[in-house]
Amino acid sequence: MIRFEGYERRIAGIEACMAEYGIKDLEEARDICLAKGINVEDIVISAGEYNALSLDGLQYFTGLKSLFIALGSDMNSNLTMRTLKIGTLVNLEELNIENSMQIYDLDVTNNPNLRALHLRTPRLEKIIGLEKLTKLQSFSLDEHNLDEETV
Repeated sequence: MIRFEGYERRIAGIEACMAEYGIKDLEEARDICLAKGINVEDIVISAGEYNALSLDGLQYFTGLKSLFIALGSDMNSNLTMRTLKIGTLVNLEELNIENSMQIYDLDVTNNPNLRALHLRTPRLEKIIGLEKLTKLQSFSLDEHNLDEETV
């Protein structure tokens, strides 16, 4: 069964929309997306491409298994956050953050399923919860502002 944050509050509206298109449930909706080559559990966010001003709403993709965030330095700091919290993404297995000039702290405390963590974030000062990633198999850290005690 597919579940997501706010399921009880939002499912009635989602089911009404699916009914309009003859889709019986979330599993069928996922299968339709997969048949069209869209894996909703493996979404790439390119904030620069869409001129995104925030990552608000990311927390609702609770089934996400892989996340790539590219916030290039050419964004003129449109998207700024002190801490990137991905705690609701409990199924996340792979996280890649590239060229993010805007993220200073990363909180992975509630992401026990992370197997791969690749960070290229020049202003990164702190990774919170790294010691809890017991399934981590692959880790890379480039262009950061961390000291040895922080890692």
